[in-house]
Amino acid sequence: MKKLVLLFITVLLLNGCERKFGEFYDPPEGLEGDIYTQLSTDPDLSTFVSAMEKVPGLKEELSSSGLFTVMAPDNEAFNKFFASHSSYHSIDDIPVETLESLVKFHIMKWMIFRDQFLGMNTPDIFKYETRSTASYKESGTSGSKAIFYTPKNMQVYTPNFLDHYNVLTTDYTEVYGNNSQINTDMKLNVMGASVKAIDIAAGNGVYYIIDRVLVPPLNIAQELETNEEYADYFTLLKKRFVSYTYDKAGTIAQGNHGDVDGDGVIDSLWIRQFATEPNLDVENPKTANKKSLLSLTAFIPSGKAFSEYMKTRLLPNFRNDPDSIPEPTLSLLYSSHITNSMDWPSKIDRKQVVNILGDNLSVGRADIESVEMKSNGLFYKTNRVIEPKIFNAAPGPVFFSPDYTYFSRMIQSTGLMSSLSSDGMEYTVFAPTNEAFNEQNIVWLEHPDKGSPGFYRVKESSDPSSISTKELTSILGNHIVLNKSISTDKMENGFYQTQNSRYVVVDGGRIYGSDREFIPEFIEKDRRMSNGYFHSIDKMLLPPKYTVYSAVSSATRSEADTVNYQYMKFKELCSAADILKTDFVDITSANSEKKFTLFVPSNEAIIAAQLAGLLPLTGNEGSTTLTADGKAKLAKYLRTFFVADKEIFTDGKLTGTFSTRNKNTAESTIGNDVFYAMSVFKEGNGLKVTMGDGTSAYADLSDPVGHPQNMICEDGIIHVIDNVFISYYK
Repeated sequence: MKKLVLLFITVLLLNGCERKFGEFYDPPEGLEGDIYTQLSTDPDLSTFVSAMEKVPGLKEELSSSGLFTVMAPDNEAFNKFFASHSSYHSIDDIPVETLESLVKFHIMKWMIFRDQFLGMNTPDIFKYETRSTASYKESGTSGSKAIFYTPKNMQVYTPNFLDHYNVLTTDYTEVYGNNSQINTDMKLNVMGASVKAIDIAAGNGVYYIIDRVLVPPLNIAQELETNEEYADYFTLLKKRFVSYTYDKAGTIAQGNHGDVDGDGVIDSLWIRQFATEPNLDVENPKTANKKSLLSLTAFIPSGKAFSEYMKTRLLPNFRNDPDSIPEPTLSLLYSSHITNSMDWPSKIDRKQVVNILGDNLSVGRADIESVEMKSNGLFYKTNRVIEPKIFNAAPGPVFFSPDYTYFSRMIQSTGLMSSLSSDGMEYTVFAPTNEAFNEQNIVWLEHPDKGSPGFYRVKESSDPSSISTKELTSILGNHIVLNKSISTDKMENGFYQTQNSRYVVVDGGRIYGSDREFIPEFIEKDRRMSNGYFHSIDKMLLPPKYTVYSAVSSATRSEADTVNYQYMKFKELCSAADILKTDFVDITSANSEKKFTLFVPSNEAIIAAQLAGLLPLTGNEGSTTLTADGKAKLAKYLRTFFVADKEIFTDGKLTGTFSTRNKNTAESTIGNDVFYAMSVFKEGNGLKVTMGDGTSAYADLSDPVGHPQNMICEDGIIHVIDNVFISYYK
């Protein structure tokens, strides 16, 4: 019974399909066969058809599979091509391999009608994969490799694309030649060719008729490699920044067609990688984080311009040996010539060209010798080398000396280069030598036993440890005074904020960081750069070792400990109040958002108050047992000595009345906390600190060893004062 029901249903379905199949699946009325047949019946396309027939297997492919979109040059287009070509005067003159690449470049994958080209939702879609693909053997040494390339892309420009990217008619003719004009009627333009006829459909595709033969363009790297004009530029680029990745899938896929150099042996295929970002050798470039780019633009100096630059500007600083040029210097130089956008000529006129380093390029029409479109972007030949802005900014000299390669690598790797190149800021740079880094056991390892190339801290007793980008940024920033351009004859004694939000100290014409015992000497000074001054020094300006909390909590009873000894009794009180915990529980925080000034009562002042019975006994003076309320009372009192959100030095540049962290509970209301205040003013050699009850204390510079002032921490400043403000212990 079940079989009979199934048979009945099948008959019904077949009858229904018979009535509906033609309506949905029959070819459109008037459609004549496959795309090859369609092309071959058009007498105006006879030359193109003849070219297709000379390509092995192409006729069969176009006759039996699909889908395809063909941009077919008519006979007139071929006549113009032969008339302008120096070697080819007919199809028979073109070698089969060259002809195959040329013909297949006109054949795109998939069937795309004009409305589909025009209807793309984004102007970013303008590159379409063709059937043209070719691997090749690198020119040059016997160690060269067969390089794998994905199919060439054809660029189809629509009004949406042209409008979005402000491509002018003059742009188009400048790039593609005087005989190229934007076709406003058909609304499609194909790499310099105008579309003469659209949407001619076939059983397995669609074709268009265009007025120009399209030659598959080289990519930017291929142009550099094959054009003698750029030989010196590319040779150095390739030697220093090119590596290879074996392409297993490509090698297998090429099968019997993999004899790239014609020696009878199938070649292994490789992908060529350029260490300078982005990769100039791919049809669809990506950034290091795999973000796709639409296109590139290269501004490449002529052979004469590059040779002159190397001879007069770069090589004299590196023993006239190109191999001695440090990697940061050379990679930045090459990167300065590349943008990650399609920069048509009018964009140069509008001064809107930005390279991959973030520099606004100072390139003008007078600098341009020629322009043409490559498969992965525009290619300008220039009459000068375009330097990165950092070369002429305050840190610039480090890129032109072998003695400062560590500092230049830090600039390149920490993300500060763009801000340091800014025209809108002033900087003063104190650049330590490589030897100064080595003295602190900080080295650059190109080939570490473990990990990637980078900065490492090297100690005899252990393996090198990698230094984080955060720490590198702090180290670098400690050598850069922010928003001040200071020559040595204009250096006033005081505290100057650095790029990492800490300070360097100038005292008597000398400069040092948070470590007062580690004072560098100037090697070179007062070199004026575009946005500040450059000075070089023989020691590092070390970032702070401590936070406010760690400075206090590491205090010892040893008087030889001149940095922390005077914090000892304050530490004991914090411990008794149960707040000697990270960041004093909730008072401070070691980050860039919160900064503090801590006025620590001296050991002598605290001991005197303890012996007078005014403060709980601690340490050698005894031990007072505190209840929970007693601990809370003491913790509240200790907050009196913390000023939040301000970093106050004894130079008197910041004075006034500031809130402490001790809450005035009598005046506070719900949602409105009121804190006790202290007034701080310059007096003599130090600061006078006055509380609301009129009691005062002094931070005195006359005894900096016994009573240290201005200790620079990661998150604040510490002073030792001579009063305990006992009235606030209540």
